[in-house]
Amino acid sequence: MTSLRNRLAQAGACALVLMAAYAGPAHAIGTASGTSIPNSAKLNYTVGGNNQEEICSGETPNNTKNCAPTVFTVDTKIDVLVSTSDPTAVSTVPGGATTLTFTVRNQGNSTQDIGLEALRDRVGTVQLGSTTFTDNINPDSCDVYSDTGTSPMSPARLSSVLPDGLPTVVKVVCTFPALKDSATATPFAITDVAIVALRATVQASGGGALTASTTNAQSGTADILFADVAGSDDSTPTGLRDAQHSARSAFKMKPALLSVAKTMATLCDPISGDSTAGNNPKNVPGAIVRYTITVANAADASTARLTTITDQLNAALAFDPNMVRGVNTAQPTSTTCASATGIPTSATGQGVRFRVTNSTRATNNTFLYGASGTILVGSTLTFNDATAWGTVLPAEGSGAAAYTLGDLKAGETLRIEFNAVVQ
Repeated sequence: MTSLRNRLAQAGACALVLMAAYAGPAHAIGTASGTSIPNSAKLNYTVGGNNQEEICSGETPNNTKNCAPTVFTVDTKIDVLVSTSDPTAVSTVPGGATTLTFTVRNQGNSTQDIGLEALRDRVGTVQLGSTTFTDNINPDSCDVYSDTGTSPMSPARLSSVLPDGLPTVVKVVCTFPALKDSATATPFAITDVAIVALRATVQASGGGALTASTTNAQSGTADILFADVAGSDDSTPTGLRDAQHSARSAFKMKPALLSVAKTMATLCDPISGDSTAGNNPKNVPGAIVRYTITVANAADASTARLTTITDQLNAALAFDPNMVRGVNTAQPTSTTCASATGIPTSATGQGVRFRVTNSTRATNNTFLYGASGTILVGSTLTFNDATAWGTVLPAEGSGAAAYTLGDLKAGETLRIEFNAVVQ
């Protein structure tokens, strides 16, 4: 029997057809790891113008029509991608717990376990939208949650993530202290930013470390190739092809920037008379002074819920339940500025006035309260849910205009006025 080479030389003409036998349709992220890829080459030829029997290839030389396909195994591509779902920094408040949202994608070609780490001690910057945020504070703690989970993941791991490239939502919940610096009682500012990153690491089944193959591809085994790009906070120096990826997001502190001021004005004294008449009253015994407490919440701050304001009068003062105003036509019987013809601003016995300004409240008016009952106990004035907020700062509205009981929103001011008599 002549050799195959001799027969080709004698034939002078042949046709070579290469056929690839490949199981399954193309996948969105590539052929699955471990898939066997068989290929065969078939040879058709003639000798002396006569068609000869087809010859099919084998991994070793073959001269029969029986194919022995050349087979290799698709190797494992490790490629994880993390991205933030927050288009800008997420507002948080002192002492609060707030959530950042990330997505994790398995862009490889095999089902993988993916370990997760929330990194809270970042330094530097992060670009979110058109704004660059610079880190200057850190959360107290951060935990990783699944999209629907109510408890932190322990261990923080996504199990059996399919190689479909679809995102898995992961939440990072971080808590913040009440003060920026508890030792100095320094409050947070609206410029304070905390950068937090989520790092994902592809792991072996059950959480072990993966090792990339260091030899050339072996035809019968699924070797491992790391193919990920560098993330923002990977644990390796370059972050490239390390079976990890990470992305940053940020919290922007939005405290309630409250300020409290208390001012005093002398209304009248029993000798000079009333200030409105230009008599320049003095703070002598029998004089009436007006105190104004101003509670203001800064613009662009978070809503504050006022709980309690207390004001204990000095022993040299007595509360004026009639809210004496000054010179007018009638003289309340309790007025101590005897030479002035002062009157209360409302009926006798209403000794405290409130006003909310710069507000969208339907109740944005002046309110007068009596001093009896729970507002004045002994020499202490107390304003809270039970005495004032239910009327002055009530729960009202809906949607973006909603208020809960005691709310003082950004830019709003509460003023409390009352009079005291110098003893």
